[in-house]
Amino acid sequence: MTDSNKDLKPFIESQIEKTGFPTELEVMERISSKGWDYVPASIYCDYDENVWREIDAIAFDCLKVVAGEAIYKLCADLVLDCKKSSDHAWVFIAPPKNKKDGWRRLFNIDFFEPIRIAKQSSLNSLPTKNQPWLNSKLVRKKLSNIIRPEKITNLKDFQDLGLIQKENFRYFTEGRIGLYGKEIRISQNEKKSRSQIFESLLTVNKALSYTARIDAGLMPIQITSLSHPKSKEDFLATIEILIPLIVFDGALYSWEKQDGAIEQKQILARSIYRSEHYNWSRLVPIVNVDYLPSFLDYLNRDLSNIHESIIRELKKCDTQIQNLVKAVI
Repeated sequence: MTDSNKDLKPFIESQIEKTGFPTELEVMERISSKGWDYVPASIYCDYDENVWREIDAIAFDCLKVVAGEAIYKLCADLVLDCKKSSDHAWVFIAPPKNKKDGWRRLFNIDFFEPIRIAKQSSLNSLPTKNQPWLNSKLVRKKLSNIIRPEKITNLKDFQDLGLIQKENFRYFTEGRIGLYGKEIRISQNEKKSRSQIFESLLTVNKALSYTARIDAGLMPIQITSLSHPKSKEDFLATIEILIPLIVFDGALYSWEKQDGAIEQKQILARSIYRSEHYNWSRLVPIVNVDYLPSFLDYLNRDLSNIHESIIRELKKCDTQIQNLVKAVI
């Protein structure tokens, strides 16, 4: 190593510390320690500008659901953007405490359920013999020739059962809502920067929208594979939960007139956006980097509870199918 390169080393390291790279690595390590897999630097298409961009990571965790004749995968995807700031605190204006639940009802978290799309597509466009709305031997081998499509439409799918709702998630039911965010300077650094809050909310939501579109595009393949599976493990029907998440390494606060500024571990930030290509109204969780392990612990518990509920409901679905068989034979 030359003397000039030796001189560069401390400078490069000091500059890297000012970027978000160390935060991203720390987030990936904490995600991995909780049993989640991840894809760093995942790409998405920004349809407003028709350009490809990077999101810091997409983390995912899947549980296989086996109940009776049915096999599914329950998957959660975290579309992650990491931000760091030592110059500015993120402060979110909170609604009055007696109004927070009213605000919560106005916004969504996004669930993408391919199993529901598979059912609808099979009923609307595929022959009766290829009804793959449920990855079940009973449906594929026993019902296809004896139950008319109008009979199958009477069976409840996951959307009808209401198994996955925003109220199932602790971060949504207990998180402090931020109606809009302000970046408050907390250092003497006079350098002006673009709004991290707005850009991060925009990035994570556009990446989530792209992920949902890509997953939806794979549905015809999944439908065909479910109709003619090679094995139980091939193209398992998937219930997909998409959650946008911003991890912030810095000072995170809420503010309201009565209590003033309060330090927060997480905030549910309001994000509304309209354009030719996008239309969303969401509450996006922003989590302090030190609170991320606890956030993941609670999320894993929520997913386990949903997993158990699905198993119970799948057994009920099998009972419905068996009763229909008895009724038409």
